[in-house]
Amino acid sequence: MYSRKKQGAISIIEGTDALTSDYLEEIDELLKECKQAGQPKVVFSFKNTPLLDSSGLEWLLDSLESCLSSGGNLKLAAPNPVCEDILRITGFLSKFEVYPDTLSAVGSYTH
Repeated sequence: MYSRKKQGAISIIEGTDALTSDYLEEIDELLKECKQAGQPKVVFSFKNTPLLDSSGLEWLLDSLESCLSSGGNLKLAAPNPVCEDILRITGFLSKFEVYPDTLSAVGSYTH
């Protein structure tokens, strides 16, 4: 299950399920809520996300492009070693701002 919470003007999406096609509809609804608020400043926290697959990677890239085109951004936080390896091997680490924890990712929006 995934949820969205706010920390000031920043939206944080996090969950305990794998970032796979099984959950993309649910996560996409949360992203739409972020975008309805205006300029989407989003952090996707991998803190409790055990795994991601190619569908999850595609969703991340599409969501980044969508946020950027709306004048916002999508930043990643706290990837576990498995998710970080997947992001690195696929070249996705170079496409995103990645932070060691959610607090750092949220704070990066003030710089």
